[in-house]
Amino acid sequence: MDNINETESLREELRRINHTIQCNKKAREELLIVNRHGIKTPPMASFILLWVVCAFVVALTIFAIYNNGSLLFDLAVGTSLTAGIILLNMLVYFPRVKKIRKIDAENKALDAELHIIEEKLKAIES
Repeated sequence: MDNINETESLREELRRINHTIQCNKKAREELLIVNRHGIKTPPMASFILLWVVCAFVVALTIFAIYNNGSLLFDLAVGTSLTAGIILLNMLVYFPRVKKIRKIDAENKALDAELHIIEEKLKAIES
């Protein structure tokens, strides 16, 4: 009788964990970025690409200031572009990357817990 109650509680725990994992997967999918072709991609690629573009704009600004000598215009354009790219990156892509990493870590922990419970269930049923 005790094994039946323990088996039922373990099965209920398995259902709860599976439901949580499925909800996390759905939440993770909603954080993906849909490109113009309708393909969902993780935001990490865009996040890194924008940092590369930002570095390129900074390098181009320094190059323009060094070669042209028009400090005020080049600095204003370069600074505004850099600030805009950084704001876009930190307000749009970084929170998504952070949430996806959190969801992945939680799913990994839940998956490990799921395997432990499955092993306990197999041991009880044997």
